[in-house]
Amino acid sequence: MIWCHNLLRVRGAAPALDEFITRAKSSPQPPLAAQRPLLLAAFVPRPSLLDLHETSIGRDGYTAWFGDWRSLLTEPRLRSLKVCTQEALWRYLDWINPEYRRLAHRYAENEASFGHRTWLTWNYCHFGVKWDLDEKTSVRRIAPSEVIYCFKTLECAPSPWLRTVQELFPDLLISMQAQAAHAPVRLRVV
Repeated sequence: MIWCHNLLRVRGAAPALDEFITRAKSSPQPPLAAQRPLLLAAFVPRPSLLDLHETSIGRDGYTAWFGDWRSLLTEPRLRSLKVCTQEALWRYLDWINPEYRRLAHRYAENEASFGHRTWLTWNYCHFGVKWDLDEKTSVRRIAPSEVIYCFKTLECAPSPWLRTVQELFPDLLISMQAQAAHAPVRLRVV
């Protein structure tokens, strides 16, 4: 795995900064808030209906019910069974595992409601990274008007999240420096 080291600097008047610090560790999942000084989801909460994994059963089910179902017919097991219509494909998948239909419909509902089938693509779109931050995040208040967070993310900085947070707190100066392990140059994200 390639990790990106991030330094988030937040500056501004104490009341607004205190509000940021308090919100940074709030979470819809209370046990996490006690362990982590900064959570991306505290500022950009993910809908809980998206909390399911992208699986081959879900992908194939979605393709069978809502996508290019003919692309599944090229699989040898389906050709040998002479499955050649969408209805026959549905019957076959229901017979193999009812999860195909259930996940297909759940993915479709999530996509219609949130623009994403599962947490994974939503996280990349809204956070810019795969996972929220872990308990290894460090925080240091270096002045009454400034706090610094240091944390690691997989592969890149959480740039979409940063832009959202900057919009949420226009009275604060929020900037980030990020350095990926594979890139020797420091990247400044403002």
